[in-house]
Amino acid sequence: MTRSAGPDGDRLVPGAAGARDGDRLAELTERLSLLEAAHEARSRRLAVERMVFAEHVNSAADEIAALKEQIARMREEYRRQVEHLQAHARSETAAREKAEAELQSLRATRTFRYTAELRMLYGRFRGLLGTSRGRRPA
Repeated sequence: MTRSAGPDGDRLVPGAAGARDGDRLAELTERLSLLEAAHEARSRRLAVERMVFAEHVNSAADEIAALKEQIARMREEYRRQVEHLQAHARSETAAREKAEAELQSLRATRTFRYTAELRMLYGRFRGLLGTSRGRRPA
């Protein structure tokens, strides 16, 4: 078959070009077999890539699960520490309030009020000597 140009465009016309058609057919058959081989190789490569990717996804999922467990443990530890610190702060506050109440009751006594001037004079005397609590003059 040969192609002939006509008013309707290219048309196949039976003729003497059979040798060329046979070569063309052999070439196309060879090309088809090469394409099939390439397609098969690509399919195998894609299958391997899918398996590797699936393993990667499973590995990542395991890692994510482990990280979520670690986060849960850390949150629990944080919660316990916060509770401990809050309890400690409450006990410190209670102790401070108790000490302040004792000081307030001491300051409210008649003896403390009557000795205020003596304490003031004693403080001035210590200041003149250059001594303060816990230190001796050199």
